Amino acid sequence: MLSTKPIHTRLARGAFSNTQDPGASGSKPSDFHRALARHPDPKEAADIAAEHAASQVDAANPEYDGLRMELPDLDERYAAAKERHAKAQKTVDDTPEEIPTNAQHTNDPNTPIEPADWTKPDRMAYRLINVTVAVVLVMSAANVYVNLVASGLPVFIEQPWMAALLSGLAPAGSVTLKFIYRFFDLPRTRRRYTQIIYALTALCLLIWLTLFAINYPGIAAEPDWGSLGQPSAKGPALVFIQLLTEILAGAALFLAAQDIALKYTPEIKRANPDRVSAVRGRDEEARLLAELRDERNSKHARFAQLTAERRLYIDEQVAAYLALRARYINLSNF
Repeated sequence: MLSTKPIHTRLARGAFSNTQDPGASGSKPSDFHRALARHPDPKEAADIAAEHAASQVDAANPEYDGLRMELPDLDERYAAAKERHAKAQKTVDDTPEEIPTNAQHTNDPNTPIEPADWTKPDRMAYRLINVTVAVVLVMSAANVYVNLVASGLPVFIEQPWMAALLSGLAPAGSVTLKFIYRFFDLPRTRRRYTQIIYALTALCLLIWLTLFAINYPGIAAEPDWGSLGQPSAKGPALVFIQLLTEILAGAALFLAAQDIALKYTPEIKRANPDRVSAVRGRDEEARLLAELRDERNSKHARFAQLTAERRLYIDEQVAAYLALRARYINLSNF
């Protein structure tokens, strides 16, 4: 391993016996400085002396150039390690510590509370929601069926069972939206999804009320005999928003019923293996990052030390040259 003694000290102690500092240290001037003292341009001569000293110190200590070339690559590796660690930490933060598990696969003594033991308001609300859900699902299926048959297409008139099958897509959509909820693990994500379903349902209901009032103004409106028998441009929009409202309303009611039922169902969870794997990966990245950080800090500190010593030696050599040149000029004037 290279010596850690100051460069200028090692040089002054004999690394270059012919480059002794003629200044305060009491060393003798070098032949190079004596020859350079006769240079006609003092500024250019001082620059040459500085370059010569830099070459001397770099030749005596190759560690400086080695670190200068190594540090940029080390900085890039450190930055990449920081980025990997940040991504690993984000993966840990986004992965829940526990996930729901099936109660029959656990030894938890808790069991769901039977509906008969629920509070009276919850029992009534749960039953009302279930009845309403059934009505909404039948309405959405009937709405699709009526519109398909009323379209006048021969296939639906001759084979109404096809219209009945297609009408099942609407209630199926409500059930699908309800079960998407189960794909979210984080409680805040589930709560946000439920809020979005409720908000969309309220918005669609408001739009449906508006379109319904426009299409069916009731007894307060004058009959428009000119448009009698003509299709309304707002009709398709009303059908679309009505179907969408029925689908969303079914999903919203499903979620409301589920929210009541979960109050009386113990939530049994187990350790999430994905979280365990993510933590293990994060810890490994943290270890690699710490090693690179220690290496980077150590080499940057060493490079700063070598840079300062290099600058010190160059300054000493330039000062030695200037002192020698001043003596040479004084002797030349006698």
